[in-house]
Amino acid sequence: MAVGFFSQHDDIEEDDYEDFLEVAKDLQSNEDIYFGVVTNKAVVKHFKANKTIDRTPSLVIFGEDEQYHSINMDELYGERSSMKDWLLKQAVPLVGKMTPLNFALYEKLNMPMLMMFLDLSEEMHSGAPGRIVGGRSGGILNEVLLDEMRAAAKEHVDRILFVYLDGTLYEDQMRSLGLYGGKERLPSLAFNTRDRTQAPFPEELAINKDTLLQFCADFISGKIKSVADSKEMAKKALQRATPLDTRNQAQRKDVRKAPDVVQGVAEQWGDGITGDKAALQVTLDTFQEVVMNEEKDVVLLLHAKNCETCAHFNVYFKRMAQRFQDLAIPSLVIAQMDVTNVSPPAEYNLMVGALPLLVMVPANAKSPPWTYFSGVGKVQAMMKWIQAHASIPFHLPNLPHLTEEQRVAYKQQVREREEYLEKKREDEKKAMEEEERAQKELTRRKRKQQKAKLAAAETTTTDTDTAPSSTVESTSQDSCSSTGKRASVANIVVPEQGEIDEGEEGYLPNHDEF
Repeated sequence: MAVGFFSQHDDIEEDDYEDFLEVAKDLQSNEDIYFGVVTNKAVVKHFKANKTIDRTPSLVIFGEDEQYHSINMDELYGERSSMKDWLLKQAVPLVGKMTPLNFALYEKLNMPMLMMFLDLSEEMHSGAPGRIVGGRSGGILNEVLLDEMRAAAKEHVDRILFVYLDGTLYEDQMRSLGLYGGKERLPSLAFNTRDRTQAPFPEELAINKDTLLQFCADFISGKIKSVADSKEMAKKALQRATPLDTRNQAQRKDVRKAPDVVQGVAEQWGDGITGDKAALQVTLDTFQEVVMNEEKDVVLLLHAKNCETCAHFNVYFKRMAQRFQDLAIPSLVIAQMDVTNVSPPAEYNLMVGALPLLVMVPANAKSPPWTYFSGVGKVQAMMKWIQAHASIPFHLPNLPHLTEEQRVAYKQQVREREEYLEKKREDEKKAMEEEERAQKELTRRKRKQQKAKLAAAETTTTDTDTAPSSTVESTSQDSCSSTGKRASVANIVVPEQGEIDEGEEGYLPNHDEF
């Protein structure tokens, strides 16, 4: 929270007040900074009394753990600094967690960042979640590693930004910093610079205040500009007469192995399976010549041997590469680069997400931003994506992912499927019609039986009502029996199976009559 204190904001402090409001408006998109202003003289007097400020106009930024930084605004003018720069610098903690939400805030400071990648899968498993980082990396408590980093950060607060990240989420992005071991090699550290210099912290060294300070000193002095420089720094540190502190030597796991090759399921480059030679292999030595060729649209796959998702994706990419090789499109190059232990030249900023990455490097634009494939990695979908994003137009045949023989077979399959579906629809239609006829016949029979029962009941009632009371018992019984018999014969008619009654409404003939 950044708070401006003014005792005469509408008088002699008006210019400072307007400057503060302008900076607040400019930085309002930063989710890590909130702004407030105090113009009440009584409130200002209170903060003077408790020594938060000594005069106005002043600027105070309140941070974590009730810590704050204050400065008189007249100290922010001239060559020393600006109000915006001071706020941005004070808004970041000594060692802070970097996330996609606050990355822009760090980036605006335009300073090199020492990034520590930790296993934060148990980050909230601590006695004070949110304040103490739980879990371990390389067998060392994460909070212990962060304490060592904080101790080193205090001596470089004006030159280097210190951050930590979840290495289990960003293991592929770590490659662009020269860190190739993945989450199995956590904890890992490296500098992130605007010129994309790769300066990883040597795994041979323990992680503590002494080793971090030595690493930072060598970086600032320009001694570390590459992975090779980092290894040389570690070699010298280990050979010193007075060795560096050995506390917090990480116990890292072995690098993840490549998945087994199963044709059509998980494939590697160099396994000899169809399409294996159809994509041009790119190395650091051939990158400029192949990928940056301004006469070709280049489709580049970035993959790693120990990446399981890459192995599955290779299956489809190989088939696609084989189809483009068969089509022989002269303006297009299909290429692949193994980034298991290397990265593309850092200045091109190609490693922006999780592997595998499929990027179009068009002939007419050999600089970022790039266009990356996103979607279901099927052969036809990728071929059409390439056609849509290539800077040099080319034609694709119908069903481009299939050869001529496959297209003939595919069309035959489509016809057979359509014939099968049509027959299925006809059979279902006939079955429904038969069911409807059966239902109507059943309804008709029930209706006739109900009519017959009603007629019989009416006849019996009528005969009973008209019989003479003086008739002797035997005669009465005979009459009833005779009358009952006549009623049964005259009114209860049960049609035989297949019998036709053309006068009956709703009649349907038996199936045998067709």
